Amino acid sequence: MTTITLKNVTKSVKDHIIIDGIGLVITGNSCTALVGPSGCGKSTLLRLICGLEEPTTGEIYIDGQCVNMRPPVERGIAMVFQSYALYPHMTVFDNMAFALKIAGCSKTDIAQRVQQTAKTLKVEHLLDRKPKQLSGGQRQRVAIGRAIVRHPKAFLFDEPLSNLDAALRSEMRYELARLKADLNTTMVYVTHDQEEAMTLADTIVVMRDGRVEQQGTPLELYHRPKNLFVASFIGSPTMNFLQATVDAWQEDHCLRIRFRSDETLLVKVPFDALEGKEELFSEGSSLTIGVRPESLEEDVSCTDQEGVRLNGTVSLVENFGNEAYVYVTLQKGGHVKVRLAGNCTYEVGRRISLFLPQSDCHIFDANGEAVRRFKEESLC
Repeated sequence: MTTITLKNVTKSVKDHIIIDGIGLVITGNSCTALVGPSGCGKSTLLRLICGLEEPTTGEIYIDGQCVNMRPPVERGIAMVFQSYALYPHMTVFDNMAFALKIAGCSKTDIAQRVQQTAKTLKVEHLLDRKPKQLSGGQRQRVAIGRAIVRHPKAFLFDEPLSNLDAALRSEMRYELARLKADLNTTMVYVTHDQEEAMTLADTIVVMRDGRVEQQGTPLELYHRPKNLFVASFIGSPTMNFLQATVDAWQEDHCLRIRFRSDETLLVKVPFDALEGKEELFSEGSSLTIGVRPESLEEDVSCTDQEGVRLNGTVSLVENFGNEAYVYVTLQKGGHVKVRLAGNCTYEVGRRISLFLPQSDCHIFDANGEAVRRFKEESLC
């Protein structure tokens, strides 16, 4: 099981910092997804690991060995690019076998590896074709196969599915998930697609401006975002954010929060979570309340849950059949998105009353950092 370790790695081009002191451990036999907005340094980090670029400072270790001075061919890593990078004049067989021929493998070994890999990827009937005779999904399978035949220590994927249409992306996600289980190896996966990251990765690393904002399992990042940036980036559609102020402290570790609508909400906040931040939670201090679209409910007057009611008007309905996203303009200002059942019949302009349960609120202080409210519980 190959472990990849980065120690205070930086990458600069002239005065522009691309990677800013990243320390990261990518455990063996796992899939780690790197996500973040364009320009955050995801692909650059991948290229540093495989040796296509050199770090300005810091060290990169593969299985405990520093590889800073080793060329890509000696790192035992295979990379799959976004653009497939297949040789157009070669057949599928020759494309998959090229690296093995360069390495001096025997014809028997090459044929065995290519045939076995082609069967795994379900392209064994395409070995005599050239790339122009293949579909996008077939070309991507060949590109992945070209990496697999080398039996690398780790696989690096740089947005491998971004050139495919929605149906093919869904199919290839399944194929990659199956390969991940079959190959039993280390994978680092760069993507803009949250569905890919959430479904394929064991660990997700959220990056911004060349730094790691948060690292954790998909469920940890979804349910316990560290700050406003992670909360807004993870989840589709994104988390709703409502502006509020601290109204007063109550007994039993309760913080009373007042929304723009003049509604108040009692939220339990352990005192130790506020240690050193007392000034951020004084009366009148600004807060941001986050809530996922699926946590908002149609107002049920008989509910016994603690929470706050929000009134507004439907401004847009996106109905996907199995579910619908309803966009609501709140009466006192602001907007929220609500996920409802696909059989909802709301029309634009209709008034709607929503209920926000206290237990589903995320609290962010004036600096955008999340406040942990309850005892941390494990997420399966």
